[in-house]
Amino acid sequence: MTPRAPHALRRIRLTFVHSGSGSVIHDEHLRADPGTAHRWASLADVVLGEEGDFAALAAYPGALVVAVPRRDQCWMRLGGTGATSETVHLTAAAHGATVCWATCASVAHAWLIAAGTDVSVRRCPLFT
Repeated sequence: MTPRAPHALRRIRLTFVHSGSGSVIHDEHLRADPGTAHRWASLADVVLGEEGDFAALAAYPGALVVAVPRRDQCWMRLGGTGATSETVHLTAAAHGATVCWATCASVAHAWLIAAGTDVSVRRCPLFT
């Protein structure tokens, strides 16, 4: 495994196969890690804010997903800013459990792209 540079803008590729229909969904997006310079993070589709930096939820209007973790919890703004966005609060299933919020944010992006704006994101197993 190659060590990853901190404060990076990453290209993420995800592929999902629907267990019932066999439909395949491909998603590719840019994800900004915590601490990425604002000018680069503003280009990202998914932005991970510094832990507890709730101002980040509104700081990146072009991102489809902005995630702000705080220990075993994470707040995610889904959709652009404004009336079409929704902020959800996620909690790890077990207190103290390790959750990769970066992966959750990328999965949320893929879900939003696949579902479009007409489907409630709360129907995704990630948010239930």
